[in-house]
Amino acid sequence: MVETPKVLCFQINDYDDLSYCPLIFLKDHYFFRGQANAEWGLKTSLERKYDAYREESLKIGQQENNIAEDEKKYFTKAFSLAFGYKEENAAIETFRRLTSLSGDLKSIEILARMQHYGAATRLLDVTTSFLIALFFAFEDYGDQDRAVWVFNSSYFYKRSGLINKTVHFDLENEKREAFQKLISDKDKLYNESIKEACRYIGNPPHSEHKPPSIIPLEITGNNPRLIAQNGAFLFPTNLKKPFKENLCSVLDMGVDEFHFACEKMQCGGIRDEVASNIVNAAIIKLIFPVKIRHLVERLFNAANISCQSIYPDAIGVAKSIKYW
Repeated sequence: MVETPKVLCFQINDYDDLSYCPLIFLKDHYFFRGQANAEWGLKTSLERKYDAYREESLKIGQQENNIAEDEKKYFTKAFSLAFGYKEENAAIETFRRLTSLSGDLKSIEILARMQHYGAATRLLDVTTSFLIALFFAFEDYGDQDRAVWVFNSSYFYKRSGLINKTVHFDLENEKREAFQKLISDKDKLYNESIKEACRYIGNPPHSEHKPPSIIPLEITGNNPRLIAQNGAFLFPTNLKKPFKENLCSVLDMGVDEFHFACEKMQCGGIRDEVASNIVNAAIIKLIFPVKIRHLVERLFNAANISCQSIYPDAIGVAKSIKYW
């Protein structure tokens, strides 16, 4: 029996390929992430911020003989911050205090709000809608190919340790049945996943002794934009490791092996792939050549997806106005 690949990569070439995607990803548990450049990897906003700190600090460090002592101290501190990732709890409490948020909100819910309003966090933005992810991939113009990442959330729920904390069965078939019951109960799944993620906020000591993992989270609260965008997040449990290392730990793959799998285009098209491979894969990367934009926009028109539906406020109106 051939093992199902954990990571698959397809190029979407025509309208039949494109219209097939929403059909195969409609019923099961999937999260999606649209990216405006197919060559981009998976990085959180926190990683991107500290990468910028690091690059600037290294550049200054190479010229340290030519800078004043106080400047050197500043960039030394910036460089240490690039590898620190120590102040998550303090950042959450500061945001809670300055925005007068309810004390009933869990830390991870505060973190989600911080991400929404532009703070750099460990969370990776995703959506539960394939078409919305595709919109974000094509929202801006440019000559680069686009990508939509597909995450099988059931795969990540199973490997997050969540099932072992909510059911206690020895037999594999009983555990499987209990897991299916858990993921079909949206309220319980939400509460349990929030509780599990909160255990890792601030990178407590116990997280250092456990394999890094990814916890899928559907957190929208009463935020109109997150609701309109079917917003969700992927939460890496080890704050000190890059997102891709948390991801590869779940997949039991090396980082280089993961990169290779993401670049290895399947010989057949997505419609030719064995259905069980698609359903059981942990991650699927879909590459969209920029030349099929007109087909993508046809799909958006059919689904009534636009700037105004994605951004249900003045931003959506502004983005929809074209005057050139």
